[in-house]
Amino acid sequence: MTILEVAASSRIGGVETYLLRLAAHLRSENHRVIFVTRAGAPLARETRQLGFETYDWFRGGKNPLTVLKLARLMRAERVDLVHTHIFSANSLGALAAKIANVPSVARVPATEGPEHYNRSTYVTAVSQSVARNLVEQGFPARKIRVFYNGVDWKHFDRLPTKNEARNQFGLPADAFVVLCAASLTPRKGQKFLLEAISHLPADVHLLLCGEGGEEAALRETAAKLNLGNRVHFAGFLSDVRPALAASDVFVLPSLHEGLPNVVLEALAARVPAIATDIAGTPEIIESGKTGFLVPPGEVAPLLSALERLRSDAALRARFAQSGRELVESRFDGARCLDEVETFLMDAIAAWRSNKSLLPDSHFEG
Repeated sequence: MTILEVAASSRIGGVETYLLRLAAHLRSENHRVIFVTRAGAPLARETRQLGFETYDWFRGGKNPLTVLKLARLMRAERVDLVHTHIFSANSLGALAAKIANVPSVARVPATEGPEHYNRSTYVTAVSQSVARNLVEQGFPARKIRVFYNGVDWKHFDRLPTKNEARNQFGLPADAFVVLCAASLTPRKGQKFLLEAISHLPADVHLLLCGEGGEEAALRETAAKLNLGNRVHFAGFLSDVRPALAASDVFVLPSLHEGLPNVVLEALAARVPAIATDIAGTPEIIESGKTGFLVPPGEVAPLLSALERLRSDAALRARFAQSGRELVESRFDGARCLDEVETFLMDAIAAWRSNKSLLPDSHFEG
């Protein structure tokens, strides 16, 4: 089958990393995968380097030219299904698919307005929470499927030593290291983590991995909080394993999420995690068992969770073990990708047989 992946991404993050893994899996199963991306986007460079056919002329908004170019491409390349990712790619890709008379599947990784996916044949949500939000916005439950992100947990057995990893990032060997790996944007909530770190002893260091428009403001905040050399900005990492190996605790203080893949990666690497109690995150972390959940946008509960984990090595070890067991049992990467591939093939078959809807939904309601 020929699958067209349309992504409006301007940077490489969790959504794009997942998409690259899925595309590689589909190719390994002898499907042809074509990409349409934004002009000059990092994703275009990545897909070309990996040997995928790539067109980098996507323009978002309500661009009719993009819709027509997509429809022509679908017809010219005999595309069997269009798989779209993020906001305008979902809306424009679905409209072009209707013109070209092919099915479309919008992957929704977090809360989006219905204008972005209401023309799609089907929608896949990354968590039950995101699926519920789609239904609340009026999208038919029978057209929604939930597919969790997965991770190759064996990949996280191959880590550098803690000393090697800390040397890589300039971290003291005897520090207690807190890691946050996420795009540097307001919705990721790093400013609340900085404030919590400022109330902890001087041996606690923060490793921030990611890039984005909030970096200058975060650096300014760190300086105002007198954190000095205790905050380390590592930039974007294509491989988060060295950062996880260097860390004692992982924190994701987001204000807005879908199902954060980076939390799964932390658990796979046996790093105890703290995350905000939003969207699909409680479907990963059971507070007090596989990590701690804290309210978004509040410093005191986050500080309390950090203090507990810093002072209790046995608790860190317990979270590390239970988190890894959860990933192995419920979020196995190969199984999750197989499930998505099967669904995409089923969607094509259903479309060809009188465009009938698929039976039962994975959505729990």
